[in-house]
Amino acid sequence: ILLGDADQELPAEWRFFGAAVQGNTELAIELLPEPESPLSTYNRFVLQPDTNHYEAAQGSLNGDLAELLEVAAYATGLRDDIASDFDLDGELLALALATSAAADLELTNTKPAAAKLQRAIVAADDKSPILAAVLSGQYADLMISTPGVAPTLAIQQYREAIRRAEGTVLPNLIADLHMKLGMAYQNAAHGQRGLLLEAVNAYQVALHS
Repeated sequence: ILLGDADQELPAEWRFFGAAVQGNTELAIELLPEPESPLSTYNRFVLQPDTNHYEAAQGSLNGDLAELLEVAAYATGLRDDIASDFDLDGELLALALATSAAADLELTNTKPAAAKLQRAIVAADDKSPILAAVLSGQYADLMISTPGVAPTLAIQQYREAIRRAEGTVLPNLIADLHMKLGMAYQNAAHGQRGLLLEAVNAYQVALHS
């Protein structure tokens, strides 16, 4: 599942994750393990983000899950603000920082957004390379759209994203990253043959992914 393969046969206790990844919300809710546990309370809200589930979760969660609840509430539009820092680590911290960065970008605050994405990439790298790859791609996108940033920085980040995505079974991710890498090379080329050849190579990989 972490590599993007939700179609394989899963142990019974993992079927909830498979259903959630495939977007089968009704089945995922039915398969929630220990339905009254704190984790299942949080997951139920993520699957059905409404005011009732939000208030129920606020009254019963603490620690990491309480922080993640507020992140999810912002992401689903149930609250208007989000913290800038979190007492989390690993992929949980990465998810929270990426969501907070998105909030910054809505306000065109690119500098704090970039800093949060950088921290998110580092936090996710060991625990979830695929998440780190997605975040690296988002950081590169931000560099591309930020005036005054050298194109080589975006190229480096796209290449890092591709490296992190090795082994994934998400062909759309690989194709998207190579396509954007090719565009970055092309925009930076200014007629330089070497960079144009790199762009062509990236486009070819994207087409065959």
